[in-house]
Amino acid sequence: MTNTRQAISILAACATEARVEQLQRVLADRTRYVTICLEDVFQPQNASAALRSCDAFGVQDVHIVEQRNQFTPYRDITMGSDKWLTLHKYGRRHEQPVQAAAERLRKSGYRLAATTPRKGCTPLDELDLKKGKVALMFGAEYTGLSDAAMSAADEFITVPMYGFVESLNLSVCAAVVLRQLAQKLRQQGVAWQLDSDERDELLLTWLKKSVRHSGQILQRQGF
Repeated sequence: MTNTRQAISILAACATEARVEQLQRVLADRTRYVTICLEDVFQPQNASAALRSCDAFGVQDVHIVEQRNQFTPYRDITMGSDKWLTLHKYGRRHEQPVQAAAERLRKSGYRLAATTPRKGCTPLDELDLKKGKVALMFGAEYTGLSDAAMSAADEFITVPMYGFVESLNLSVCAAVVLRQLAQKLRQQGVAWQLDSDERDELLLTWLKKSVRHSGQILQRQGF
């Protein structure tokens, strides 16, 4: 048994059976096949709502570019969902945050899909998930994605609309996109679920957040 699994066994014994079952049930529906990248969102309530949608639709990772605006989740909007997500931030420590995010995502096997209302883009329902993992890029309110982000994109997708408005609120757009892709993943038969090592790593992280004094408990056991 690996150290990770030993630690899981120790903390699981300190949690209720129902809690452990809930964590394992949610893990079974978690994915890193789809991720999102939020660029310079200056209305934190919108980004917070996007995090909540990620949790709701099983998307584990969120990449956050903080070129000008720093982001702190609004807990009254996330309802605590952000603590179950893995957040990756690119800010002042990076000379070019957008490029840093794009480089990391590509190294992890993602193609970058910019969401944009402009004409001539691939409609959301035509995005081919069988081509591989995808990182969906969402821009700041009003201005959308920056030129740097658009230049970094491999594909451009749009949400078809039939009214007078030409774009959706960021949080609404994220929810619509994630809901459709979560359903599509499960219908297309791609290998979207976490592997066993990823599940163990996340389960240990979540147990640490679920069990009081988890650090002290593990320390007493030599971890």
